[in-house]
Amino acid sequence: MISKNFLKSSFIYTVIGALPLASGFILLPFYTNFLDTSDFGVLAIYISFTLLIQILINFGFDTYIGTHFFEYKNNAEKLREYIGTVMVSLLIIGAFFIVLSLLAGKSSFGMIFGEGEINFFPYGFMSVLTAICNGFFKTYSGLLINQQRAVRFFWVNIFNFILT
Repeated sequence: MISKNFLKSSFIYTVIGALPLASGFILLPFYTNFLDTSDFGVLAIYISFTLLIQILINFGFDTYIGTHFFEYKNNAEKLREYIGTVMVSLLIIGAFFIVLSLLAGKSSFGMIFGEGEINFFPYGFMSVLTAICNGFFKTYSGLLINQQRAVRFFWVNIFNFILT
């Protein structure tokens, strides 16, 4: 027999876990109704840049943390060390991308897009910061799923959805 707790957790992981992804769909009418075509195109470029940087920053840690969580599940000290190593690695990679973007962001955007509407400061840099935060979020969400902490997963995803 399927327990109520199983159904509740499955609902949270499925529906609430989809909220950060659904935010773009929910915001689409506002984008299309209140932005002209060129502004919508610029927004799409910044969102694409955010997703590209998020992939590079996350470096697969969101999947990696779940895989090795079960390896160290019965050894609390090793598990804490492992999770700490993943988080420190994410911080180091994030700091590297912040420094790299501060040094090369403006010139890179200038070479790619020329001088026009698409500038690195402030929106390109905000895209880098958003990518770092979303990389942490994805990794932490994956860890919460593996730890079977549905209530915390619920609140973390609601918070991310509201921020978005």
